[in-house]
Amino acid sequence: MKQAPRTAVTLRLISAGGFKAAMEALVQRFEADTGYRSTVVVGTPADTRRLMGGGTPFDVAVVTSHTLTDAVAASIDPATRFSIARSPAGMGVRETLDAPAIVSEASFRAAIYAVGSIALSDPRAGTNMANVILDAVAGIGLRPAIEAKARYLMGPGFVVARRVADGEADAVMTLATEIRAVPGIRYLGALPESLGIGTVFDAAIANAAGDIEAAQAFIAFLRTPEAGALMRATGLATL
Repeated sequence: MKQAPRTAVTLRLISAGGFKAAMEALVQRFEADTGYRSTVVVGTPADTRRLMGGGTPFDVAVVTSHTLTDAVAASIDPATRFSIARSPAGMGVRETLDAPAIVSEASFRAAIYAVGSIALSDPRAGTNMANVILDAVAGIGLRPAIEAKARYLMGPGFVVARRVADGEADAVMTLATEIRAVPGIRYLGALPESLGIGTVFDAAIANAAGDIEAAQAFIAFLRTPEAGALMRATGLATL
């Protein structure tokens, strides 16, 4: 049942870039159902770690599990922390390019050789995804091929994917959720499961939450089947 409007309450949310598309869909439904209003700050792991560990006021965070180092974890209530979803890494190309869908290691290789350039998030932007991918593909002999085509762009994966859609590179490799939500990009599929690349997202309430009732309501919503369906629609696997 829809609750009475709570226009005086603004829920302050921090979101990982890979959870951005899901967060947008979740917030829209949560606000419509409850009458709460929300603000969302989205960033790379380094961004969210700096916000949470630097005293920025927030109520709920949904961030990569590895973001929650001891210093950052001190800002959340550990009793409220839980793993919510996982995103695989994936590959996408500009819509006008011809590249095979990724359904196997062989088709992944073919997709790499079908493009002239591959955009990755520059590690200086605060995300280590490029290094994770390069280290993983080294085991199947593809690191030299990808490094020869790599184009490092500043920003989290969804920003890099947008720049690929604008023509700055032929393809992008990052979290699948950051590719699928970008118009102008054709998602080829997840990178082979054998590479073991993926990111888990954890949700938690801040110790200094301004409105604990609103924060608890959002956390409870994240656990509902409705929220799970919204997350899966963006490419996440719910946990």
